[in-house]
Amino acid sequence: MRLQADSLSRRNLVNGTEYYFGVTAYNYRLEPVAGIRSMESAPAVVSVTPQSLSPGQRLTAAIGDTVPVHDVRGMSDARVQVSVTDPTRLTGDSYKVTFSESADGEFMWNVLNVNKDTLLLTPILNPDGSSDTFQAEGFQVTVIDIPLQGGKWSHAGPGGAPGNTRWVSAAHSDNNGSPGGLVFGAAYLGNQFVGSGLGRGDFKDVHWEWYPKESFTDLNGNGKYDVGEPYQLTVGDGHQKASLSSTWGPGNYEGFFDVPWAVFDSEADPPRQLQCTVHDPDRNQQWDLDLGNSDPASPDFVNVNGGDFRFNYIFVLDADYDATGASHDPAQEGDDFFATVLNGTQNIQWVGWFGQRGSREPLGAGFRLYLEAPNVLTTEDVFTFSTNAPTFDKATARLDVLSQVNVFPNPYLGPFNLSTRFEKGFVTFTHLPTRATVRIFTLAGAPVRKLEKTDEGQFLKWDLRNESERFVGTGIYLAHVEMPELGVSKVLKLMVVPQ
Repeated sequence: MRLQADSLSRRNLVNGTEYYFGVTAYNYRLEPVAGIRSMESAPAVVSVTPQSLSPGQRLTAAIGDTVPVHDVRGMSDARVQVSVTDPTRLTGDSYKVTFSESADGEFMWNVLNVNKDTLLLTPILNPDGSSDTFQAEGFQVTVIDIPLQGGKWSHAGPGGAPGNTRWVSAAHSDNNGSPGGLVFGAAYLGNQFVGSGLGRGDFKDVHWEWYPKESFTDLNGNGKYDVGEPYQLTVGDGHQKASLSSTWGPGNYEGFFDVPWAVFDSEADPPRQLQCTVHDPDRNQQWDLDLGNSDPASPDFVNVNGGDFRFNYIFVLDADYDATGASHDPAQEGDDFFATVLNGTQNIQWVGWFGQRGSREPLGAGFRLYLEAPNVLTTEDVFTFSTNAPTFDKATARLDVLSQVNVFPNPYLGPFNLSTRFEKGFVTFTHLPTRATVRIFTLAGAPVRKLEKTDEGQFLKWDLRNESERFVGTGIYLAHVEMPELGVSKVLKLMVVPQ
């Protein structure tokens, strides 16, 4: 927060004057629900005394300046932003932004002062990748991660050759085009669908090779292939098999069947073929496109499972392809995948929920899909930055105090707007260095009062009393200001009229 004026008096803030602010926290609910929609905390009173730069001090930055940040380790596409909030508090130290994960799975970012080996901040990163902004030592840090969802996608012809032969798009039933889904809402990162046991940095880019059918059984006799009809694939064309289960829960494993694709981890060298499982609620022991409920009166109707070919989900796992099928066959002591998939603990890389692309023939040609996983922040990422502290020059400080050290109000004409009672009247010496001694004399040279200053502020108040704690009378006084650390002194003349 940056303040320049007193809202009550509508005047600019005055250096050396103490101001009081009531700070509250306010919350408002946007949802139109019954009950209280807004809440405000009790005010916390904060006092602030504005001041100018210390003698000899010069700033190296301004409020709002951007501090350069260096990405020194990790593969994340996230951003760390650092800006100056109080240039007088900048230390000139070096800092490191690191990331960690708590025992209960909360992902956090940390700001470390490298010079002092001090941990300054440990905020929690929000699930959507954003975070609150935190301030320390004259700057604020904001970490902006990218969402943990699919990144970019593209497609090509068979084997990655140029071409536009893709025949899949988003499913035709509900959840079409949900946020974060690639291929118009057909492919999702594993954590977005039913959850995944993978860590935030374990999701991989994949390329998904699709193969055409070799033949099919024309169940409805209309002379063309329709979704749900049995299809056969070409032996040796590169397609893989997948474990199929008819529904969620244990005991629904159907077997290990041919599917018209092969999926590879593109980040591995060479690419690693991945294991897949399929949700087969129509129980025809093959993967089908999602067309929603078919119309029985249509000549394209396929009377299998009542024409309902929905929810044939494809789960791409973070596991090497097992051509034997044993890894997910309960009869061979394999993992019954659908017994625990809804627990969010299975290592699911991607989920496919595909429907037909326009009027293109299903399984009519080969093509390749490329799906990019997000490069989110992980515990491997490290960012660094440094600030520039204000400079100090002793010669400049001498010039500053000789020209700036003063006393106000001068003349003092009795109680003013900062003094509610005469007993609380005072004058203030300004622009002083850390150490200063003020000796006050009458115009005739008689000593009146000696004041010592040893704090970091710039101000020193005189309560208009002498060494005997009696108020001084009307007259002109001399103030000898000695500043030993700078080796200079200055004499001020002050007029006091108590009433």
